[in-house]
Amino acid sequence: MLLTGCKNLNDGFIKNEYILDFEKSLMIRNYVYDNKTYKNYKRTDLSVKKENILEWFVYEDKNLIFTDKIGYPQFYTQLVFEKKTL
Repeated sequence: MLLTGCKNLNDGFIKNEYILDFEKSLMIRNYVYDNKTYKNYKRTDLSVKKENILEWFVYEDKNLIFTDKIGYPQFYTQLVFEKKTL
């Protein structure tokens, strides 16, 4: 499953897509920041890349899809997707 054009209210992207690969239990994020967002993040974190590919493990529970928790111990992030049936 490919999710493209994912928008963020705070950041600008040239490309921001998520790929859910259930056979491998992976979510792959492929993104490219726009120049303004990249410069903003680069000012405070030299490790920031303008474009990157990130991978997280995903798992399913009933009609929900969860990613692994990511981040520092003080602040974790976990993405949750709800499956819709048509």
